[in-house]
Amino acid sequence: MKLLVWLVLLITVLWIFFPRPGVGRFRAFEMEAHPYSGLDPNEWKSYLNELRAFDTEPSKPKHLYAAIEHLRNLGLMNTNYTETINEISDRLGYEGEIIASQTVQGVAFRPKYLNDIIPVEPVNDFRVGASVGNGFPDPRSHGQ
Repeated sequence: MKLLVWLVLLITVLWIFFPRPGVGRFRAFEMEAHPYSGLDPNEWKSYLNELRAFDTEPSKPKHLYAAIEHLRNLGLMNTNYTETINEISDRLGYEGEIIASQTVQGVAFRPKYLNDIIPVEPVNDFRVGASVGNGFPDPRSHGQ
């Protein structure tokens, strides 16, 4: 009986101090956005619920996009914080889509945020080999 009590105590301590791996990956985003939680408590709760749902099931990116929308809605409550909250939500989108693209198998995954990353180096015009914007007209302008 004494051995059983020690075993249960050991399992409880291990459960508390060493949670399941992978869960809690977005804790930094929760803490970074927490100062803005008072702007709209309902949006904040919805953001946390969706973010935690995506954290437990990263194969369903709909939770990620819902969390990002709730966070952006939180930023709309006060325009002083909109830009800061949008930066947080963009970084959440980048990191979340990387995780989602690694876990989604057999489904065509079309990211929203990873496609918007601006390249650091200039993009070469495939027709003439020059950078777009260096005196060449925009190919969509049709000479107008």
